[in-house]
Amino acid sequence: MSNVLQKQHEEHQTARQIMDNLEEMFGEQTIQAKTDAIKGLMNCRQKVGTPIKEHMMKVMAYLSEAQTNGAEIDSATQLVMVFQTLSKDFDLFQAAYNLNRKEMSLTELMKELQAFENIFKGSGSKAEANVAEPSSPAPNPKRKKEKGKNKRKKPAVDAPATKKINNQGSFVVVGG
Repeated sequence: MSNVLQKQHEEHQTARQIMDNLEEMFGEQTIQAKTDAIKGLMNCRQKVGTPIKEHMMKVMAYLSEAQTNGAEIDSATQLVMVFQTLSKDFDLFQAAYNLNRKEMSLTELMKELQAFENIFKGSGSKAEANVAEPSSPAPNPKRKKEKGKNKRKKPAVDAPATKKINNQGSFVVVGG
């Protein structure tokens, strides 16, 4: 305590009286600091391309400042507030969290979000599905040359033979 504050509080007999007096002197500053921290947290949004660790450190600093200045925020509310600040890239993570309702600290949440970010970083932050398609046989270079030399057409087995009957352009299926 500074000498000036010490002189002002010499007449107080208990620690409680000193604390009450200090709160009267600095209480408004605490309220303003708490309000600013909560306002900063509520307006905080993760920008595209910002690493999750950097964003979480910023969010955790706001929460710490608010709590240091007297805000009482339970852990479940803290997690909800954090999810509100995340970009759309973490919607899938949030959905999985909501399904599991796992209790975790902010540090654990940050680690989980970093793991999620690392998994999806290579895929452009979008979930993708791999689709298996039947493959065609690899082209044989010798076969291509043979195909070029031998240009006769094979008749289609499934197609019925058609024959033009009259001059009006009518066709009749024969042998089908």
